[in-house]
Amino acid sequence: MTNISSTTRIIDLSSLYSQKKRFNRSEIRLLKKASRQSGGSALGLIHPLYCKPLLSRPDKISENYFIQQGISESSYSSYLYQIEGYLKNTLEPVFIFAPPGERPGIEAWIKNLRSANMVVLLNTKGDDPVPGFDIEMDERKSWQILANILRKSKISLLKLAGEIAYVEGMDEKGCVYYAFTRLSPFLSVEIIPHLTYPNLKVSLHSCK
Repeated sequence: MTNISSTTRIIDLSSLYSQKKRFNRSEIRLLKKASRQSGGSALGLIHPLYCKPLLSRPDKISENYFIQQGISESSYSSYLYQIEGYLKNTLEPVFIFAPPGERPGIEAWIKNLRSANMVVLLNTKGDDPVPGFDIEMDERKSWQILANILRKSKISLLKLAGEIAYVEGMDEKGCVYYAFTRLSPFLSVEIIPHLTYPNLKVSLHSCK
């Protein structure tokens, strides 16, 4: 089992692409090294720990289209156990997509795992997985920069996991998957079903 706390490296996406609109070559080089160790694959973790605070607030679950039903303490614990086990046993770089308010909890969680991953934190716009930067730019530009980072880092496969939903009417793998498949013709995208939660279908309008 890989469990080397000294090699855990958490960086912010903005450190890869600065306000001077330049890529940070040294950070990209480290990301490329991590990618090479994993054979060109990376993990894209969408909103990890999103459901955790809602377990004690059933009133909030009923208000939230994202997880309208089906979550429980036992099923969530099982999901979390599996995803933590995966992180501890892979050398893949990990891209975590989460809104700013969830960042402190996620950072503490990752550090506590003592894994050997290189972790890139990406601020998102609320529940939308669009990557955010310190610089004002439209969504299309944000996606383009992320695609360039993956290309420069020699990442050719992005595995999606985390707390994402499947969407009726668009694609059986969901709107998050659909968005990532459009990043680059040279990037393969797949979902790791047992590392997603709670695997519910939500209406199409909820994911626009």
